[in-house]
Amino acid sequence: AGPHPLRGGQLVIHGRSGSTIKIRGFKVGIPMVEAALAQVEGVRMAAVTPVLRADANSGGRPVPVALCAHIQPHDTLPVRAEELLLYVKSSLKAAIPSYAVPTYYVLMPDGLPRMASESRKLDRRALREPTEADLIQGDLFT
Repeated sequence: AGPHPLRGGQLVIHGRSGSTIKIRGFKVGIPMVEAALAQVEGVRMAAVTPVLRADANSGGRPVPVALCAHIQPHDTLPVRAEELLLYVKSSLKAAIPSYAVPTYYVLMPDGLPRMASESRKLDRRALREPTEADLIQGDLFT
């Protein structure tokens, strides 16, 4: 994909590629958020995905409106399991800009999905879409 020229010298741009997305006017690097998550005590692995919603200003095209953190916890946790996600969000708020802190958190105790190929890379497409139940608004540790 990427831009391609049309007759008359115009370019068609197919959207943003790579790991930087724009949310509410801010550019957010997904690897930066994942690196901050990896530093939080109790997080074994994490993946961040954009939450897409149809936007009337974009002709109904889905646009990123928030971030979702998919978290595999360590076997030993610094807090009770039900408090871990609030603890993670609170820790992120102290480490990265507020616009980059995920709004949705999915706890994945059985691990993040991996591709079946030899590489065993993270299968981002297999990560489930967050629901309203995954929305974390308050903070327990502020």
